[in-house]
Amino acid sequence: MTELEYVDDTLQATVPGSRPYDVQVILSQGSYVSGQCRCPDETVPCKHIVAAVLASGDVEAVGSNQSLDALLAAASAEELRSILAEIADEDIGIRKRLYEELSED
Repeated sequence: MTELEYVDDTLQATVPGSRPYDVQVILSQGSYVSGQCRCPDETVPCKHIVAAVLASGDVEAVGSNQSLDALLAAASAEELRSILAEIADEDIGIRKRLYEELSED
């Protein structure tokens, strides 16, 4: 794996093959539920998804002890604004979406 992100029940990975393939997998209690891969293989799950699921056993999921909803509910408005501003500075797509969603046009 060149990249592996495991948050809540979602696993995202870049798996090497004849070229790197982006994989997204939904897990439930560490077990495979569903997955998507951009490779041309029509087998479900393909070998890239299987590799990502196997690699997930070496990584603890971020957020596995608390729901995102509970985490957001516990945060102050100031904390949320600060984090969102930082994320928007790092990602122009998120910044654009904030303008689209929050503008009073």
